[in-house]
Amino acid sequence: MQQIITNLSDPAWWFNGIFFILVGLAVAWIFKKIPIVLKSALRKRLAKTLRKIKYERWCASSVQYQLNSSQARFFVFIFTCFTYISWLAYDPLKIIFNESFFLGMLLTSPIYIIEIYWLMQDQYVKELIKRRRKLRITSQ
Repeated sequence: MQQIITNLSDPAWWFNGIFFILVGLAVAWIFKKIPIVLKSALRKRLAKTLRKIKYERWCASSVQYQLNSSQARFFVFIFTCFTYISWLAYDPLKIIFNESFFLGMLLTSPIYIIEIYWLMQDQYVKELIKRRRKLRITSQ
């Protein structure tokens, strides 16, 4: 009983109790809001992409430009991969990978960034071509 009275009169005990309750509530609130925010952001991005496709699908040269842009990004990705593979043949880059795997991954991060950039464009082009086929051209 004496320990309970001592704890209730100690401000540090109250701070620890209230602090961790508030932290727990904040974490629960964040985990509750993250799916809502992500869903909203993805829907906005999809709507923006579809609006862009709606205007580009009418112009054949615009579709061809997007297709060529996707192919160019693929070639940049392949060139970057071959460049990094050739750099791995030299000792300085091998030493960096042997010393720190995470530093080596950081040095190769341009490969991953370019790959994501290319895949996003490729997905856009596929969607553009799919929507292009939905055009109904009526003879007047």
